[in-house]
Amino acid sequence: MKINLIFHSNWKPIISLHIFAVHFIAIINQKGGVGKTTTAVNLSAGIARAGYQTVLVDLDPQAHATVGLDIDPEKFDGKTVGEVLLADDKPITDVLVQ
Repeated sequence: MKINLIFHSNWKPIISLHIFAVHFIAIINQKGGVGKTTTAVNLSAGIARAGYQTVLVDLDPQAHATVGLDIDPEKFDGKTVGEVLLADDKPITDVLVQ
């Protein structure tokens, strides 16, 4: 745990408490075939190999990132991120794969 005491120009202190850092990386482009999925899979694999906890979210309807991780998307029928986003009562934990 890291605690920072930050002073702004008006000298009022602000305490910043950092328990852990979370970083989000989004790889987006409207054009197809530009390497979005390949970049996402390889970047997440590299970050995980460096020892960081990593979550890769596959929002592609064809589930190409899932296939790229050698996971069969057919076994998740009814358990997709799309279902979580559209349902009122389905928690994200229902579709997580460890």
